[in-house]
Amino acid sequence: MSNARIIAFDLAGVTAKSGPQAKRQTAIMYMLARHALTSDFWMDADEVRALDLTDDVRAYHLQRIENNRQMPKRLCFDEYHLTGGLGIRDQVIQDVRVGRKAGVQISLASQLLEDFDPSVQKLANSFWFCNVPTEDSIRQIASTYNLTPSIMDVMRGLRGPIEGEGAPLLAMLNLKSGTYVQHVFNQLGPIEIWALSTTAEDTSLRTMLYEALGSKAARRLLARRFPSGSAKETIERRLADMEDRGVAIDDKVRGNAIRQLADELIKEAS
Repeated sequence: MSNARIIAFDLAGVTAKSGPQAKRQTAIMYMLARHALTSDFWMDADEVRALDLTDDVRAYHLQRIENNRQMPKRLCFDEYHLTGGLGIRDQVIQDVRVGRKAGVQISLASQLLEDFDPSVQKLANSFWFCNVPTEDSIRQIASTYNLTPSIMDVMRGLRGPIEGEGAPLLAMLNLKSGTYVQHVFNQLGPIEIWALSTTAEDTSLRTMLYEALGSKAARRLLARRFPSGSAKETIERRLADMEDRGVAIDDKVRGNAIRQLADELIKEAS
């Protein structure tokens, strides 16, 4: 991985959910993943100069450190609530504290404000609210960060992507010149939306087309056929028609409907 520009680890298969060793195993896997991803992030020139190295080796590593120092670096944790009660939390707080000096940005994502340690909340300089799940959560965030009623109303409208407009977000940025709150929309092209979609129907359809056509061709076809980035409405309409004809809708029928749509698209591409 040493020359990779982007690295992603899915730890679901190596973290334990239950059992006496669950927390220990999960903590080890998180720490191992962090080490594999960021071992070059924290290199220090003074430490290298203090080592007993030949001149050429020392010069090589000092150049590596200089190149690394100038490169923007970002460490992201999705589903951050899964790290609760693990030692990795202390490490993340330390990374947040020293990250700015090393040119490292830390990005943490979870569903609730309380999933983030108070220390991290105090040190964070930007918050991006994508979907605030409950009224209690909205009131808690507004109280914690002294947000106005009009901003609370914007939060109530954060309910996922809107066709033709994009995904609404509320950005709260703590800058040297002050705190700024903006209501923005993240707009992506249909190919990128199809690549990132996590809707159950869309991921099933995408997987079928990936297997038949390859990922690039499948995304191009899906983007052309469903430029909104989702085929869920088409699938639901077909299921509604079947239900009107007396067909009982279950998981098998739903799967067959998705399979039928996939076969039509594959035939269209051939």
